[in-house]
This record gives sequence, C-alpha cells and structure tokens, in this order.
Amino acid sequence: MAWPHPSLGTCIRRVEVKTNTQWIQDYHGLWIEHRDFQSLSVEQKEKRLESANELYFNTYLAQFRLVLGNRSLPHLEYLDWKDSTFLERPFFNSLVCSSVKHLKLSEVCAAEDFEVEVPPSGMWPLRSLEIEMHLAQGVRKRRGEASDVHRKDQESSEDQ
Repeated sequence: MAWPHPSLGTCIRRVEVKTNTQWIQDYHGLWIEHRDFQSLSVEQKEKRLESANELYFNTYLAQFRLVLGNRSLPHLEYLDWKDSTFLERPFFNSLVCSSVKHLKLSEVCAAEDFEVEVPPSGMWPLRSLEIEMHLAQGVRKRRGEASDVHRKDQESSEDQ
C-alpha cells in the first residue's frame, strides 16, 4: 500500500505501553498522601479523579485505538501492553484491524466476555499472542474503577 505522505508512523516497528502512575498523579494533582490533595473537599477530589479518568479513557486510549485501527503504524510488528487497566471491546477491535504481528497484553481487565469483530480485510497478521487478562467482577459504572476492582481481587487471591 502506497502512503500519500511521509510519516514517522511507517518507521515504528515496536511499541511498549506502560503508563507511569506517578506522572499521572503529579500532572493531575492526585497524590493521595499529599496534603494539598488531602485538604480538598470530597467534591473537588472527585472532580480531579473524574477529570483524570476522562482524559485517560476518552483521550489517551481513544487516540491509541484510532492509531491502531486506521493503520497509522503500518509496519507495527510488536505491541507490548504493560498498562494494568480496564480495556473495552473497541480497543480489542482496533487491535484486530492493526498490523501488529506479536502481541503481549499484561494484566489487562475486561468488564465482560465478548468476541472481537473480524477486520474488513478478513484477516489479522497476528503470529504470536501472550495474554494475561482478568474479567472484572462487579465493575462499576465509572470505567477507571474497574482497575480498583481488579487490584482488590488480585490482593485477596494473593492472601489465600
């Protein structure tokens, strides 16, 4: 496939995704132990958490899905997702439409069982898959809280 414009995306072969929670907490002023955060009202704390949640799920993940789904990385061979987070069906559908050949998903969490859609081409060039996925039980309405449910489930299973 010929690309109409030169793009840095054509050079990218490998992507590792692992968000740094300290950077996110610092950027959004969410340091739970920090006295500035502690001095906020419950409403202000909720507003900050909701803002960070919206940015992560509706901006960061949405843009990542777009890049994968529209094949902006046409030569992507390896995707290593180390971000322990809640992922929804649209994310997995964008993976199937991507050119990724080797996929590693670590500690991802899904709210429900689902099947991914077959890509328009009818095939996915995937050659290897390593996946560690958990089905969240009792997922709350707010997406960011699914990770909390996952962590609590994980902690209780480690205690046993």
